[in-house]
Amino acid sequence: MDIFDEDDDNHDCSMAVESSILDMQNKLAKRMVEMQNTMNKQFKELHRSLNLTNRHIEALKDKKKTKELKCNFPCKTEEELAEIDEKIAASPAAYLPIFEGKLMPEGVVINLEKIVSRDLALQINFRGTSNMKPFDKYIHLNKVMYEATTTIDRNFSDYQRNMRTAFARIKNRAHKSNSRQNLKKRKASIKNKSDN
Repeated sequence: MDIFDEDDDNHDCSMAVESSILDMQNKLAKRMVEMQNTMNKQFKELHRSLNLTNRHIEALKDKKKTKELKCNFPCKTEEELAEIDEKIAASPAAYLPIFEGKLMPEGVVINLEKIVSRDLALQINFRGTSNMKPFDKYIHLNKVMYEATTTIDRNFSDYQRNMRTAFARIKNRAHKSNSRQNLKKRKASIKNKSDN
């Protein structure tokens, strides 16, 4: 066996080991980046949760003030919505428990009628499209409603989507109810005509 062949084998072996070590280092670095990203996401979620808890604590401190707040829900007019929006702007933490009690645990999709009456909901939608009046102009009201539902609505775009769905559900229920009433009236008039 030639000395050069042995050196080539050792060189090939060391190159293979070096390549294997580099692959392992790359895999470890990639895994560390993944773990760091996961930890960052968990930290953000923890931070959001702590902020929410702090807001709840502040609201509980103002519990006496919260009991004294006058809230006539559901709002029946735009003026009432504007009035509530102004009150919330003055003391958002005080109103948070009120909205949590009205909206949770189901969220805005199910419980929007506890905040906005059906008749008013038929006149507005979230963005104010299709010749409707906008609900999103009530910035402070929307902010408190979003904060009250953060366990369901992870971000504000989720909240907006749920609000649009809630308005659509209210309108669908109203139209379905009207349609059923009209059908009953037609059946009753047909029955009255046949009895005569």
